[in-house]
Amino acid sequence: MSKYSSNLCTGGTAICNGYTSGYPAANAFDSDTSTYWESAETGSSVIGVSWIGYNFGKKVNIKKFNIYTDEVGGGSLGLEGHNESSVIISYSDNGSSWTTLETLSIATTSSSWITGTLSTKNNTPHQYWRIVANVTPWRVDSSTWMVHEIEMYSLLGGNSYIIGWLD
Repeated sequence: MSKYSSNLCTGGTAICNGYTSGYPAANAFDSDTSTYWESAETGSSVIGVSWIGYNFGKKVNIKKFNIYTDEVGGGSLGLEGHNESSVIISYSDNGSSWTTLETLSIATTSSSWITGTLSTKNNTPHQYWRIVANVTPWRVDSSTWMVHEIEMYSLLGGNSYIIGWLD
């Protein structure tokens, strides 16, 4: 079973491509699920454009993330239709040139933490990590994308090997 670090999204800077006034990226990293970041884009303009992430200030190797979103039917905060069912995970070392690592599907049927474990194809640390909207929010009219909380983790340790003879 893999063991992960504590949440690494502390001491750095929340980043995004834009936000609705009063709902900045920092809200998604404040350990308070009653606050949230809200994208500046709405409806189908969210796809591939809206993103939120973190500048760690140093290179880290992210292997798992948790994202908190409200459910499709309104959830505990009554914010129906503002979540994503697919996201793109990407990284950068300069904050402007991004590389896509993988696309993940996420459940949007309940108001809870959604865990995404990244594949083992990522073994390189990077300073900037982001999550990009990959589909139109559930309500396609004028819905924004809302993210209540994001946590990111690295894998602790690594592979352990025993060298010797067995009798």
